[in-house]
Amino acid sequence: MSLSGRKEYGEQMEKWILMNRKADLKRLSEEFGIDPLVAKLIRNREVIADEEIEAYLQPSLDQLHDPFLLADMEKAVELVQEAIAEKWKILAVTDFDCDGICTGYILKHGLAEVGGNVQIEIPERIRDGYGINSRIVRQAAAQGVRLIITGDNGIAAAQVIAEAKAYGIQVVVTDHHEVPYMLEQGEKMYQLPPADAVVDPKRADCSYPYEGICGAVVAWKLIQALYIAMGRGIKKAEAFLPYAAIATVADVMDLRDENRAIVKKGLEAINSLIGGEGAAHLGLRQLIEANGIENVTSYSIGFVLGPCLNASGRLETADMAIRLLEAQEQAEARQLAIHLKELNKERKGMTEDGIRQALEIIQQQKMEEDKVLVLKLEAVHESIVGIIAGRIKERYTRPVLVLTQAEDGLKGSGRSVESYNIFEKVSQCKDLLEHFGGHPMACGLSMKEENLSELRQRLNQECGLTKEDLVAQVRLDAQVDLAYFTEEIIRGLEIMEPFGKGNGKPLFGEKEVSIRRLAYIGKENNYLRLNLSGKDSRDKKALYFGDGQGLVAYLQEKYGEEEVQKAFQGEPNQIQLMIAYYPQINVYNGSSSIQFIISHYR
Repeated sequence: MSLSGRKEYGEQMEKWILMNRKADLKRLSEEFGIDPLVAKLIRNREVIADEEIEAYLQPSLDQLHDPFLLADMEKAVELVQEAIAEKWKILAVTDFDCDGICTGYILKHGLAEVGGNVQIEIPERIRDGYGINSRIVRQAAAQGVRLIITGDNGIAAAQVIAEAKAYGIQVVVTDHHEVPYMLEQGEKMYQLPPADAVVDPKRADCSYPYEGICGAVVAWKLIQALYIAMGRGIKKAEAFLPYAAIATVADVMDLRDENRAIVKKGLEAINSLIGGEGAAHLGLRQLIEANGIENVTSYSIGFVLGPCLNASGRLETADMAIRLLEAQEQAEARQLAIHLKELNKERKGMTEDGIRQALEIIQQQKMEEDKVLVLKLEAVHESIVGIIAGRIKERYTRPVLVLTQAEDGLKGSGRSVESYNIFEKVSQCKDLLEHFGGHPMACGLSMKEENLSELRQRLNQECGLTKEDLVAQVRLDAQVDLAYFTEEIIRGLEIMEPFGKGNGKPLFGEKEVSIRRLAYIGKENNYLRLNLSGKDSRDKKALYFGDGQGLVAYLQEKYGEEEVQKAFQGEPNQIQLMIAYYPQINVYNGSSSIQFIISHYR
């Protein structure tokens, strides 16, 4: 039986692909001093040339690109220098998500470090919606603001920026979102806002070598360029590296190119703060401590710290997260950190309720055959529709738009699959929308409810997706017998960290794996602990954190209830599985052992 192929069971359909990229693994192993398996894994991630492999294995801040390669960066720096010299009031307008929060912190404190008079304005999600708006501009004009710098927004705010210019306010846009365009005779005509400088790596005329950076990194590049121009040197900007790293992971950027170095070195900087004293980075240290994190990884940013910062902008205001990051007193920082942790816990419960409602709608309205799912949910907080869309996308492997009722119509978010550019596809329906912006993989929108049905119809009619596009792919790095892994080999995989989008955790496959024992674990008996054996017949411990009862039902259908009961009782049985897995070292009471985490099965 081959590891490559399809699995179909219940609602699930998967295509397993065993990657087999050609390379001289022996030479790479000897030249770079790595296990041949690590050499194969790196090659699977399209890291090919020797200099690319060296950069991958030894990430360094020296690998960061020159900030002045960004279009309009010189203009932006000149304008900011003038604002500082003339003591203008500067307003940084950012977003309410983690990327926007980190952007605001970097802009305010990066500019204040060189004498800038800066305040942050983060729109309130419910009252203002996304990005700079007329209220913010009018308020800025009334307060005598002379320069507005947008961060993680602004590229699609042409009308509002024109208003700011009419008030005599200078505007610098820093953003990383897609540039809006109009189609004229089939050709894209890009529409930049009328700002004094527009710094966005997605500009068609931008020569920056890597466009996949987040909003906070674009803002950080502005600070780097400013420090260079003012003779302070780029090293001074490294103080903001932890926040650039957090935003990169939280905004789900590919951990490739300079992003890998930013996150790798950012994690080192963050972990050096743990247990520290004094006011520097006090809020971040307290958030780490409140969540009981002993070593910060890309996982703990993506699933703990980032969501905590996001929760402030989702359920209250993002100003709370800024207050935490700026806190100078331990008691205040501790209180804010605990509150954000509790807010995130509340957000998780609301999300699960929303997911249940979405699944019911799909089933009741028989939408399983829709290639693009467009859902309207009742009484769901608009701040969590993007998370719900992402979870439904993972379940059905197709683009998903989730909308809910807002004050002036519907607001929603979309999440997509690799084969569907949701930004371009939804852009083709602009006539049905009030506001819209985003990336190829995610978007935000608002619209009148009466246009919802037509939006659903048009997106499905013009989606261009095939059945093959809607099949989830399980990409296996290699077929490896469980017995191959020793603690030394597993630790050798750590050189590939940080893991995340664009640099996924290695996933291995093996067939004809025998199940020696099964046991339910978890509060609701929804996960499984397994004893497995491979070619060497020795027991190996494994865990499955998917739908444990679904796996048991699959085994019952395939092997019968009697064989499954034998497995639960630890008796000899006939059950064998093909598994996708990754190995890890489990440390408990000072002793370590190898265990395997099963991600998929056939």
